[in-house]
Amino acid sequence: MNVLVSSRASKFRVIFDGQSLNRAPVVPNNYPTKLMSERGIHYTNVAVSGFAWTQLKNMISNRLAPHALRAPIIIVIGVGGTTDYALNATGANVYASEVTWANNIRAATGSNTVYIIQTTTMPTKSFGANTTVAVASNNVNTNSFAGAGTLNVVSTTNAGATGTLVVATAGTPATITYTGITSTTFTGCNTTSGGGLLSTGGSVVSLIYSRLYDGNALVMADANAAFNYKIDLAGDSRLSDPTNTTYYSDGTHPTIAGSQVMADLIAPALDAIIVLNP
Repeated sequence: MNVLVSSRASKFRVIFDGQSLNRAPVVPNNYPTKLMSERGIHYTNVAVSGFAWTQLKNMISNRLAPHALRAPIIIVIGVGGTTDYALNATGANVYASEVTWANNIRAATGSNTVYIIQTTTMPTKSFGANTTVAVASNNVNTNSFAGAGTLNVVSTTNAGATGTLVVATAGTPATITYTGITSTTFTGCNTTSGGGLLSTGGSVVSLIYSRLYDGNALVMADANAAFNYKIDLAGDSRLSDPTNTTYYSDGTHPTIAGSQVMADLIAPALDAIIVLNP
């Protein structure tokens, strides 16, 4: 056996945590398997499909801790968040849960050295509307929307039949509910907060998309310094569009090609930790 590989095997333990994106496609085609190929390091995948960070953060002792005690240097990689946003969590809520998750990991691993690699939630565009204001709504004041307003947009692709939007205006971004759609309009619009004049090309996104965007920005800024490395999976153009069947199999989970992209994006952080601990 290669001496370097043997040394790594006894020194490091990599733990993958989060939700179903860690397990799709099946082994050997998911990103953890691809990432760890030929690195000579033991690893464990403890991700739980469908569980939010609000749940995972409180399950450290029985899921991660037993594996973390098997090596002096622990590297935990977190990939998830789609469940949280689907349950209407705000970006601030999700980031706060991820920070608690990271802190609980460190508390549960005792004297071990712990590195945490956290990622943004992807695919970015999987949560409802992501479009812009069309010419027909240019200079319309969203404060006039009182339950019967119409918002003209380029497309309502991915939007639900009813929902809530966050819309850019010349003033404070408007939060607008709607009760119906056509291919290029939101109807039954009512402005519930913010508001001002619309302009052609202004951003129109679902509330959940807006929350995910905010949460990803909080992860990358990491004001709490909870993460040793941050990887912006959502910021990679290949992983931002859930309708791209090259990288997504069902609008949420990666294909083999998508899994390889995830592995390639995370690899530099993992390798940097290994180099720091020869």
